[in-house]
Amino acid sequence: MSEKYIGIDLGSEFLKIAVHENNRICGEISERIPEQLRMDGKILSLESAAEFLKETGRKHGLSRYGACVVLPEKQVITKRVRMAGMDPKHLMLNLPYEFYDYLEHSVEEWVYDYSLADSIPDGTGQDESMDLLAAAVPVRVVEWYQKLIRMVGWKLSAMAPASSAISNLIMSDQGKQDVRRSNCCVMDCGRQGVRLYFYQKGLLFAKRGLEFCDTEERLLFELEKVWDYYQTCYPGYIPELIYVTGGKRNPLLEAAITERLEADCCDWTKLLDNSQEPVRGLISAEAAGITFWKG
Repeated sequence: MSEKYIGIDLGSEFLKIAVHENNRICGEISERIPEQLRMDGKILSLESAAEFLKETGRKHGLSRYGACVVLPEKQVITKRVRMAGMDPKHLMLNLPYEFYDYLEHSVEEWVYDYSLADSIPDGTGQDESMDLLAAAVPVRVVEWYQKLIRMVGWKLSAMAPASSAISNLIMSDQGKQDVRRSNCCVMDCGRQGVRLYFYQKGLLFAKRGLEFCDTEERLLFELEKVWDYYQTCYPGYIPELIYVTGGKRNPLLEAAITERLEADCCDWTKLLDNSQEPVRGLISAEAAGITFWKG
């Protein structure tokens, strides 16, 4: 299996590519998506997007890397579910029905996957119940990205939602041990809004989106409301650490969040183990995290 991967985060305005070699992030590429290729944060043409990626790959010499794609979180349904213990075959047969109330189309038009968070044995060596992080993605979305990578001429190595990509980073060999054992929040500060991912021992616990806030004070106010909600509804879950990613992050905002929420807030690159040499210019935790997939 190749030890060279690129993590591809195709955002609303920028393409972010993390370069992964020998189990470490060694760089990141950021290219503005041409305005004629996008409208209202959406890519207009598959063919034009493929040509843009191909040109970026030629420019930076990426043809020999395995491509790992970050799926936009707004196109994915994720939820924590508890199910009776069963083997993987029967689990995949039953998993679609956990999403029945969320799906706009028939269950056959979606792709499903899961991660095991915890299991409760029944005393006979079998699992009585399982706590799962389950995900559902429209087939058309998966096929769009598969075709995109194929048109570029790259080999598709992995594909996962943004929240799972960050979880990969936390649980990877490069992730810090204390973060794996704690509750933390990753805050993605994008140009169209803020998305919060809450993790418990490395697995997604909940996620929340905030609309674009025109001032820092407004953002802090909205964050306070979210914190109050989770502390009220889930008293045993309080994020001890906040990691900030995205193009709109800045040290002053991190300092203000630390003071207002009484939780340590810092740049997402602090998730990486101290043994890794710092790499300047890293923006996307999602692009970096997807490259730590377990094949």
